[in-house]
Amino acid sequence: MRDRISDITDVGKRILRNLSGIEERSLEDLDEKTLTFAKELSKYQLEFLIAVKSMLTIMNKKYLKSCFDIEEEYGKVAYDTNKKSMKEFDEFIKSIYNRYI
Repeated sequence: MRDRISDITDVGKRILRNLSGIEERSLEDLDEKTLTFAKELSKYQLEFLIAVKSMLTIMNKKYLKSCFDIEEEYGKVAYDTNKKSMKEFDEFIKSIYNRYI
């Protein structure tokens, strides 16, 4: 799945590059200072991603809570020993949808 996401991202970048008229350049075309800067910057990639993920998590706290609530409700149904009919499942899904959407 990650490979597919990477492929889609790559295709999207190529399309944007073509539409904007930006030429694709290889690493050999970069001057030494640019290459040194890029290497230095890449050392901090993990820390940057952690900071961004933390900020997004804080901003989306309510959304994340609702995801965990939904997961908990589905877990209760999944591990319930009483067999449910398709109509009961349909009603359950509709009730979840109405509560969280």
